[in-house]
Amino acid sequence: MREENNEDAIKLIYEGFFVFAGMWAYGASLDEDKIQFSNTWKGLSGKQFKYEGLFSNLVVPTADTTRQSFLLDMHVA
Repeated sequence: MREENNEDAIKLIYEGFFVFAGMWAYGASLDEDKIQFSNTWKGLSGKQFKYEGLFSNLVVPTADTTRQSFLLDMHVA
């Protein structure tokens, strides 16, 4: 039962990625009616996605972010 819920959550995340990518692939070339296109494209999926939550987990550590995290941890702890 728990694995099925995990699979559903993963499918929802991938669907959100697809909707976001499609919205940018087609909508970025529009000059007018970008908001109407965005709302229509989001409505095609039939689900409401929280894009900030999906992409906030995608942090790629670099030398700078690792250094800053180390310094912050030293000062906070």
